[in-house]
Amino acid sequence: MTTAATTAYDRPQQTAPRTLRSDLETLRSRVASIVAEQPIAVTAVAAGVGFIVGSRLGRPVIALLINTASRAAAGWLGDTIRRSALAYLETRDHPNTGESRS
Repeated sequence: MTTAATTAYDRPQQTAPRTLRSDLETLRSRVASIVAEQPIAVTAVAAGVGFIVGSRLGRPVIALLINTASRAAAGWLGDTIRRSALAYLETRDHPNTGESRS
């Protein structure tokens, strides 16, 4: 087939040319969707990048961050264990009705 005989179906589809603005908009929408899906992971990545860019954190700051994170994790874990233990005790005391003793 010669060039003069090609039809519109034979030609490759033309797409809109990429621009800096369209690329930045695509990047922004991807980042926004990732932040919405996994906010904790994004926060950890941001902290890591900040740590590397800022060269280093002082020891007191690192100790404060670790202490705060461990207290928050311990509180969450304790609350989860307490709730599951209470739910277990309620179903164990009254297996047929699920009522708790009052």
